[in-house]
Amino acid sequence: MDRIEFEEIIKAQDDLIHALDVNVWIGMEPTFTRRFAETPEWLSEALGPEKLQFAYALLNELHQRQPGGVVLHTLGRQYASEDLPRWNIGYYQARYNQFSWDGPPDPSLIKKSQDSTLNKSINIEAFWQALNNALNRTSWESSAFVVNGGLPFRILFRRDGTPVTVDINSKTQLARPSVHGQQIPLTGLTDELSANDDFLLCLGTLSAD
Repeated sequence: MDRIEFEEIIKAQDDLIHALDVNVWIGMEPTFTRRFAETPEWLSEALGPEKLQFAYALLNELHQRQPGGVVLHTLGRQYASEDLPRWNIGYYQARYNQFSWDGPPDPSLIKKSQDSTLNKSINIEAFWQALNNALNRTSWESSAFVVNGGLPFRILFRRDGTPVTVDINSKTQLARPSVHGQQIPLTGLTDELSANDDFLLCLGTLSAD
């Protein structure tokens, strides 16, 4: 893309915004706000229930217009005064339709959509067992186990051929909760298991609610 083509694209976007009579507010970084809202989440707070609803509404609109992408819920920012990392929802799609996601849909898409293709039966336990079997067919060592709480189906594997030891009493990190539900230390996240060449996969399903 050369400079002339880029400028033409930007001008087309500006013309479209002008034609739609849309006001775009820009803060310290590109930010979507509700112009007439007076609640803290739209004025000063980073998060809020209504803001999350709008985020999911935008996600569903994007999915309807551009299907085939994958939804990822990753860790957002967290500052020292905050108890949890902020939610961060991404919708990723390959350019030029090189790849189309055909795996289990995100629960929020199932909840909002009338598309029957999204209501696939998800057998997470079968996937967990199949993944463990596939790992054991390689030169890696793998062991599947279950814990109480969220993301119960887990797999511990090593890539160096050393036998895998699943002992939650001696390796309490094997039962750790998701990093989404705990405060990130100021020094950053560390993984005691991977530092010892133990790699943990945590699988589970989320409710559409």
